[in-house]
Amino acid sequence: MRFTLNTKPLKDVLDLVIVPANISKFFATSTYLQISTEGGKLKFNTSVDSAISEAVMVSTIEGEPIDFIFVDALTFKQLVSSIDANIITLDITENGVTIEAGRSKFTVARVPADSETQFDKPSNPAGVDVPFDQQFWKSVKNTQMYALAENFVQQQYTNIYNGLSHIMVSDYPRSLFTVSEKQGLPVECLLSPSILNLFLSVEPQSKIYQLGDKESFLLIDITDTYTFSAEFKPKYQSSPNVGSYQAPFILEQLDLADTTGIEVPTALIKKLLSQISLLSSTDTASTAVKWEYVDSVVKLTSDSVDGKIDGKLIGEPTPYTISFSVAILSNIVSNMDKEIIAVYPLLKEGECQGCVFSDGNVSAILAGVD
Repeated sequence: MRFTLNTKPLKDVLDLVIVPANISKFFATSTYLQISTEGGKLKFNTSVDSAISEAVMVSTIEGEPIDFIFVDALTFKQLVSSIDANIITLDITENGVTIEAGRSKFTVARVPADSETQFDKPSNPAGVDVPFDQQFWKSVKNTQMYALAENFVQQQYTNIYNGLSHIMVSDYPRSLFTVSEKQGLPVECLLSPSILNLFLSVEPQSKIYQLGDKESFLLIDITDTYTFSAEFKPKYQSSPNVGSYQAPFILEQLDLADTTGIEVPTALIKKLLSQISLLSSTDTASTAVKWEYVDSVVKLTSDSVDGKIDGKLIGEPTPYTISFSVAILSNIVSNMDKEIIAVYPLLKEGECQGCVFSDGNVSAILAGVD
């Protein structure tokens, strides 16, 4: 079956259904793009961790339909992305897809998938329409995802915690937690990075529906040239083999933080930490810096650097000293959006156990190191 269509909408569709960051060798089906001609319509389907998607395109049709074939997702997307012609023709057969563009012709061979069964399709729009704020999710991506753990033992920390009033991303083994206070989805659940990537791939006016089973959601993006839908199912702490995120325990640390602290310029901290990393005699990942507050001054000390930063007091904070990993502290500071960071100590029996760093939008909790 041959489909003739404008190249730009096809590229847009492939950007939706094929998100490179969602393709993983640990989830084999994510490497495949399913192409079908069901009902005389050109359809693209993918299946990645926690989500299935489908795009249906408007096009001119010729020939006999086929059920479906699989092609390599990235190969197909990269080839189409390289085409400059305004009009493109896809000739879909049992053996693959022949692409005609201008005076050139390309053939993308069919690949054998692990199963000859078609991908599951997203549900039809139904259920309750829930708010979708793409700018908020973009902020989560830009300011919190650096704290996502790479952990195969406590797999719950490889997900984003969606609370009823906040979003949390954590690397529990490194005692690093980031929190932003705003509602995402209206249920307490864990979102995989694949779901977040879907949120950022669609148009801002897209809609999300909470399906009738209350556990799955449907993301819809409709234009004049295509309809895109993605059904995703978050993980829940009550699900088997997931485990507790211990969010209440983590949030308690914010409540235990001292209400007095100091405001310091983000750029000055970032610069001083960069200089410490540059002059470090050890591997940056294992380099520690002593953070000391006394008399309106933050003092950062390492083997080669002794730097001081003047700050603005918040109340009358108690002097304290603590050591942090330079690499992790640099990550926190680099991902803060504002020019000023407020720092509050976590004090227990007069000893500083860690600090809360906040720019007003995101708070990061970091424990000290020995």
